[in-house]
Amino acid sequence: MKLVLLTVLMLTLNTCLVNAQRVSTFDEDITSFSKSIICKAPDQQFPVSVEARLISDSRSDSVAVVVKVKIADGWHIYEFVPENMPYLTTEYILDVDNNITKAGIWQKSEAIESPAEKGVMFYENEAIFIHKLKKSSPTAKGQVNTGLYYQCCNLFQCMPPVEKAIKLNY
Repeated sequence: MKLVLLTVLMLTLNTCLVNAQRVSTFDEDITSFSKSIICKAPDQQFPVSVEARLISDSRSDSVAVVVKVKIADGWHIYEFVPENMPYLTTEYILDVDNNITKAGIWQKSEAIESPAEKGVMFYENEAIFIHKLKKSSPTAKGQVNTGLYYQCCNLFQCMPPVEKAIKLNY
């Protein structure tokens, strides 16, 4: 009886370790993939450039949408704005079809606290936003609509809000 329990325990532990390795490996793939995404160079006229791509885990039915933002020098977009401030917080767009479901929440680059305005958090230079998804089957096909709705400001002005949506096929 002890031998059977020990065998079951070892098999369960091995399964848990294999699943943990899959998650870890996919997370590493996502991190590497996000670095390879190239955004159009922003400038003072168009201070924000947004690109999005999908990455699939060949070992499972997992997919991740990666949204990358390049921001021109001196400009920023907002992660959090207190209610008494006039700026707009960035909103994340993620519309999926029936063949895929959202898994978890958005993973975001670390925002910077504004040195001039208490409680305001924003992104400068570059930011990456990741949301994991799960296909209904490994061979499922469809489309994901993703992107950002944001306001971009510098020390002297704020641009009108922009919605940048990108359709991606999986």
